[in-house]
Amino acid sequence: MKNRLFPRDYRTLVVDDHEISRHCTVAALRQSMGTVKQACNVDDALAQALEWYPHLIFTDINLPGGSGLDLVARIRRDWPSSREQPRVIVLSADDSEQIRSAAEQLNIAHVLIKPACAEELVRAAKPRQANRVTEYVKQQPDEDLQQLFREELEQRFPELDNHLSQLDLAKAAGILHQLIASSALCKRRRLEKSLRALEKACQVEASANLLARSYYVFIVAARDFIQEKGHSAAHLEQR
Repeated sequence: MKNRLFPRDYRTLVVDDHEISRHCTVAALRQSMGTVKQACNVDDALAQALEWYPHLIFTDINLPGGSGLDLVARIRRDWPSSREQPRVIVLSADDSEQIRSAAEQLNIAHVLIKPACAEELVRAAKPRQANRVTEYVKQQPDEDLQQLFREELEQRFPELDNHLSQLDLAKAAGILHQLIASSALCKRRRLEKSLRALEKACQVEASANLLARSYYVFIVAARDFIQEKGHSAAHLEQR
């Protein structure tokens, strides 16, 4: 990706508690702008913002310690009047009118729907008045990212399995939401499709048979992905 729009001293802060999403955003931005730092919760992000004074902030909505919108409001309030306010871009799976209205009140430049690709991230980062040509080179997710996703699947599976066995479908859907984002960022279409079908079965009054079938399809897809590079999937084999 070639982009000379941003000077070397341009500072960007990425705030996201989802490791894979944060990894992808940081990796995409580091190819085209100066220095990129990251935070995974509200307190750390606020401290970094008011110490480092980034020019641009990307933030998720749902964060440990509060809302990304609350974070922006606190940064706006405490930002020194002698400094120009940072541009803010919100990353969210929620495209509701409520989110967009709050973003407008906080002078947020863009609301991007997750998962956003590298092209969308850099395009949103560019000031609107800029008139530069940006050349994008599409890249496949690297093996480090794929490994992060394998680890996430293995770590979240027992919790997901427990919620489904207890028919706590709201909590199960919350886990599935993050796994769907990871599968899309890693371009694992078969796994993403199975996750979306399982999430849908959790959100509607589906029969127990439909839920069980959707869960089985997901387990097979997850097992195959995890075992691609010889990784163990013993806890999935038992299902």
